[in-house]
Amino acid sequence: MGDFDELYLLAGGQPGSGGSTPRVSQLALNGVPLASGYTSLLAGDVVRLQGAPLRTGFTLTGLLAQESHFAARTQDDDEEDDEEEGELALLIFAARTDQAPGTAAVVFDAKLGKPLPAGLLTLSNQAEVEAPALPARPSDDPATLESGDATRTPLLGSPDLRATQRMRLLNDLDHDGRAGGGDRLEVRVTVDNPGSAPSHGVELLEAIPAHTRVVPGSVSTTAGSILSADPLLVRIGTLLPLYPPISLVPAHLADATAIPNLLAAGGAIRFATEARIGRSSEWELAMMREPFVTTDGTFNSTDFDDWTSSAHVSFTLTYDGANQVRMKLSRGSARASIANLPAHDLVGDFDELYLRTRATNSGSRIVVDNLVLDGLPVDGTSSAINLIGDARDVLRIRGGRLGDGFTLTGRITLHWTGTKPKGSQLDLLIWGARGGPAGLGTASVVYQLDVDSPLPAGVDAIRSQGQVTSDEQPVLVTRDPAKLQTGTSTALPADGGHL
Repeated sequence: MGDFDELYLLAGGQPGSGGSTPRVSQLALNGVPLASGYTSLLAGDVVRLQGAPLRTGFTLTGLLAQESHFAARTQDDDEEDDEEEGELALLIFAARTDQAPGTAAVVFDAKLGKPLPAGLLTLSNQAEVEAPALPARPSDDPATLESGDATRTPLLGSPDLRATQRMRLLNDLDHDGRAGGGDRLEVRVTVDNPGSAPSHGVELLEAIPAHTRVVPGSVSTTAGSILSADPLLVRIGTLLPLYPPISLVPAHLADATAIPNLLAAGGAIRFATEARIGRSSEWELAMMREPFVTTDGTFNSTDFDDWTSSAHVSFTLTYDGANQVRMKLSRGSARASIANLPAHDLVGDFDELYLRTRATNSGSRIVVDNLVLDGLPVDGTSSAINLIGDARDVLRIRGGRLGDGFTLTGRITLHWTGTKPKGSQLDLLIWGARGGPAGLGTASVVYQLDVDSPLPAGVDAIRSQGQVTSDEQPVLVTRDPAKLQTGTSTALPADGGHL
């Protein structure tokens, strides 16, 4: 995936006897026109594109046309050319060079022993790269947000705890950006479980940093209970997997407004997009903050008037992991696209998708199928077939890393007899939701510290580090996410010196 750095473009086929030739022109990569040497491509010629942008995602556009060599033709010539017109084809190959410029890849296989040692739940490996005149740098796991961390591979059905710790100034009496006597600090410890099974008996133990005191009543946790403030001891309990496997949960509802009732306590709808037969019989796309809310300034819509009974229309729903959701429809050359309004704050805190179909007219139906989530087929369908009365169907997709960004594609098929439906009588609604309380796979412990006054001379930093234990894993020390090294303490500069 992404392991290529070259594109080969070949305009192929046989020119027709009338003197026409396939031609590729107006090439642009990521919106930037290519150099003059790449702007034209005749039949049989090959253009090779190279460069780093190909590895990280790209968009290549251009014009493919059949070009005639003659300025004028007779009617007989036209008829003859119609019979012997050349083929028009463009082949594009994506490739990886053996030695990509600026990149070196080292690949090796590792075989697990059998049987595995008792208690082995996670494989961890990390390399170190050295070069003359440069400091050594550890390899990084690209699947995590931390930089310079080891690549950890949970074994089947095993937990995998992570713990990070941050410290910041809440009150800086002398405004020098350093901890001093009488200042107040905040410490935040985050423990999560990116593994594939629950972690039980999770506890956090932390000695209070020297030259500080815990602010009474300041200790809080999002999971478990606080046993002691000094030393800090929090019994977190069980942490569920942060990214549970993708699962499908079909649900049949008599009333579309009952969908929020499927959410667990603490759940919430984060966005809603609707593809529907509009009031004026055109197909319409809409995006809103909450289902059925179209009057609070968060409603956006566009038209897509290219729908006939039994026709297939493709859709693409994308979320960028930040604050943009976009829905696209396409059929042939017809396109429609819509995104949430800028004021709609998403922040990625959802882990479920609901696909609800509805058919209100007798004899009508809507089927949503051919679903693919992030390149993997989803074995599920939402299908509302109106036999008697109003018909609704819901497919719920939950788990995975939906809140980190995703692409969902599929196909919508409508069918009706007689007069074309209108006014949302046939529609597809997709909700992004948080299925339950945020942080089922994570716990945050926060407490405040007052710095002793006066701060002894020579104290150059306030340092803090905790330990996390569980029933399944050995002791894990917290790390500062701002540093490359794992297991590093969190330190805040103090008035007595420099870090």
